[in-house]
Order: sequence, then C-alpha cells, then structure tokens
Amino acid sequence: MERFNRAVRAAALPDEPRFLQIDRLAPFQPRGTDVAVILDLMIHDWISCSSWWAPPRRTCAPAASRSSHPHVDIANARIEFANGAIANITASRVSRERTRKLRIFQPTGYCSLDLAQGAETSSV
Repeated sequence: MERFNRAVRAAALPDEPRFLQIDRLAPFQPRGTDVAVILDLMIHDWISCSSWWAPPRRTCAPAASRSSHPHVDIANARIEFANGAIANITASRVSRERTRKLRIFQPTGYCSLDLAQGAETSSV
C-alpha cells in the first residue's frame, strides 16, 4: 500500500486535504492482464487513499476502457469522503511512461509526491 511508500512517510502530509489526484500509469506488460487494471493497480491507491484521512462517503463507478484483451486496461475513479474531500484516481497499464504520483491540495498548501522515486517533488 502506498501509505508505506518512502515518499509518503517522509513528507509532511496535509492534515486537511480537499482534493487528491493519484496517478498510477505504466506501459503494457502481460503480467496482471488476467484481471482488470482496477484490481491489479488501482486498488492499492484506492485502499490507501481511503484509509488516510476520512472514511469514504461515496465512490463513483470507475470509467474504464479495454484495449486488445477482455479486461479493462485504463480506469478513472472518484471517491468522495465524509469530510468533503475528493480523490480522483487514474490507473493505466497502456501508457507510454511509468508514473506513480500523488498530489494533495488543501486550503493552506499543495504537496506533490513521486511515489516511484520515493520523493517529495514539491510542497507549498
């Protein structure tokens, strides 16, 4: 789970997030194609995000698309939390580049974490 990622543990995470953008994108690999990308990649961010700050109030059904095989390869989901925060999560296994980023917006600042590098890329 990403909450144990070195970047997350080292960052001064916001205490009042209002919007989270989480992207987990990767070039195609045959591994994991026996299930949808939602269960293969997105679930890690979904569970982590849901357990950090507030209980989810509503999850919108993921928008998803298939490529050349029967399971979903790219998906986007939205989670609304009881405290009013919103998370937008994107997962893809058909992207050009590998990306694992978490961006957190709150009234007093912004934090961007590169989860693949295990480092905070910016904070305001």
